[in-house]
Amino acid sequence: MNDTAVLPVRLHLLRALVARQGGEWTPARVGRTYLAAGVDAPKGTTHKADLKRLHAMGVLDRRDQPGRTHYVPSRTARGNNR
Repeated sequence: MNDTAVLPVRLHLLRALVARQGGEWTPARVGRTYLAAGVDAPKGTTHKADLKRLHAMGVLDRRDQPGRTHYVPSRTARGNNR
């Protein structure tokens, strides 16, 4: 079964926006994105979980720095969206 077939609608949205906008993704950015799109997912734990899920799917790469973790579109994902 395709991983994307069972994703919540908000993750389909987030995946598309990551591909289109690129850049660094943090739980705070996901929260602002969901709020602007009218997605009912106000909790930071949901934002973190969604980033982790897209990372597990190979859509995002995780970047750890002292005191800060963020995600960026993976090379594979960027290559598939050109």
